Amino acid sequence: MKRLACILLALPCLLAADEATDRAAVDMLISSLQASKTQASERARLLSSDIDRGEFEREFAGLNTGMVDVPGVWREVTRPALVVSEIRFVTPDLALVNGANVQAGSLVMRRIPFAMIARREQGVWKIAALRSLAPAPPFVITRLL
Repeated sequence: MKRLACILLALPCLLAADEATDRAAVDMLISSLQASKTQASERARLLSSDIDRGEFEREFAGLNTGMVDVPGVWREVTRPALVVSEIRFVTPDLALVNGANVQAGSLVMRRIPFAMIARREQGVWKIAALRSLAPAPPFVITRLL
């Protein structure tokens, strides 16, 4: 009976350790996506087997709309960075990731939110879906009635 009580008391600690490992693995997935921004072949290895690659590339392009990545030391804005604000584990093998592609400058702060679903496939976390939550272009009135 004592042994069963010890196991039940230790179970939450074991599950929390597993969640921390999974959280770190999902963070590494986002870091790998950040590193592969210009290389579609590198991004392909981060995607799950059943994802629509064309839709993913369109959403990824929307996530980078308006972002400027100027090489060199003398630039007025930071490089765009994927910043994760929240990781929620829906199941042990499925995570919902909320974040934003952020770029800051002396006069402007650009932020394009995204939602991503990450799924564990054969022990490796992969991107199952991506949604760019970019704002709609401004509505311009061309003619007054």
